Amino acid sequence: MNYQFTNIDGSLWFISNDEKVVYNKNKKWYYFDAADGLPLAPQSLYLTKNGRIWCGGSHNQVAATAYLNSDNKWIKQIHDSISWSINENAVTEGVDGGVWFGGAPNPKGGAGQLGGIVKIKVDSNTTRTTPFYISHPVFNSLVLNGDSGLYAATAFGLHSFSEKILHTYYRNGVKTIVQLDPKLKVNSERIIYKRLKWTKSGTLWAATSDGGVRKYFGDKEQKTFTKVDGLGTNVVYD
Repeated sequence: MNYQFTNIDGSLWFISNDEKVVYNKNKKWYYFDAADGLPLAPQSLYLTKNGRIWCGGSHNQVAATAYLNSDNKWIKQIHDSISWSINENAVTEGVDGGVWFGGAPNPKGGAGQLGGIVKIKVDSNTTRTTPFYISHPVFNSLVLNGDSGLYAATAFGLHSFSEKILHTYYRNGVKTIVQLDPKLKVNSERIIYKRLKWTKSGTLWAATSDGGVRKYFGDKEQKTFTKVDGLGTNVVYD
């Protein structure tokens, strides 16, 4: 089983190899599966600040998410225009309580999957989803950018998503701003971003698999650190 987190009540949560969500509470084992509303193939669990448990995965070969409600039932959402699954590492919570999920790599274009990321906000019993489409992504890491949006580390550069606009960062530090369109596809640089770290001072640090470490502040790339600057390698994963 793959450990996911420890809940505030001390229960331990896992995803099993037979595609169940399993938890241990007070030394007793329990599980959920698709009959309880879960996606058929759960990939990851995420615990929000208010204690809500989310699951990201795949359901009948399309991306799917679900959250556990107060009745101990999973409420599922299908994102058939994003990808065939949710990437297990691409999930984070926004400052407004919305949860962001990144699509798995290699979306099936023939099935109408555009690739991208989705924000889900639950208010009472209302679930609102906002998709953002970006062509050929591989979402490796998500981190908040401090203003209700987030940065995404992908295999095609660094991207910043918000409710109104989609930003694309390029290698020379120049930022292109494109008004959000539900059918928008954006091709960006072929630099693989692996991990991101956002500091309280407003600095974003990015580890790349072939371009060293990059430092951003505000809207500009301030510095790229490579072997020339003392790094042991330009391949940085974390």
